[in-house]
Amino acid sequence: MMPLHYQHLAIEALDQGLITEGRFADFLCVDRLEARRIAEALREYSSGMMEEAPDFDLRQIQTGGKQL
Repeated sequence: MMPLHYQHLAIEALDQGLITEGRFADFLCVDRLEARRIAEALREYSSGMMEEAPDFDLRQIQTGGKQL
């Protein structure tokens, strides 16, 4: 898994249309469905919706029955 800072840069690039969803998924080494889930988690984290989790770690997200 990439450092959180790089993941935030990737989601910014995705949201700005600089990279495709497929490229975002490739960057994270996951399929597109997992990439969508990760993107949503990153957006929530970035918007401050997860203020109670200052040590946010994407590996803690359960996706598709497996832990990232």
